[in-house]
Amino acid sequence: MSFENFPASTTPEPKPVKKKTDYRNLITGVLVAGLLGTWGYIIYDKNQAKQEKVVLTTQVDSANSSAKTLQKELDDATAKVDMLKSTNAKADSLLRTKDKDIEA
Repeated sequence: MSFENFPASTTPEPKPVKKKTDYRNLITGVLVAGLLGTWGYIIYDKNQAKQEKVVLTTQVDSANSSAKTLQKELDDATAKVDMLKSTNAKADSLLRTKDKDIEA
């Protein structure tokens, strides 16, 4: 085959280049996962805060309702005590007048 008219190659055939280990894709993936994780946590935390706020609001409303009920019962009891004191005072004064009439 020495009669062929092809130029002889003086440069060696290129060897396959080894791909350099590139961690850019791995680092990008880790950062994206971290970002998504923080977003998920923020959303979860906000939902928990809203639920806690609703529970606390319900407890405050219930406590206010109970306080109003107890205040009304206290006012009713105070009015009844005042009425009984005035009735007792009238009965006491009537008893004293009767005692004076009996002594006379």
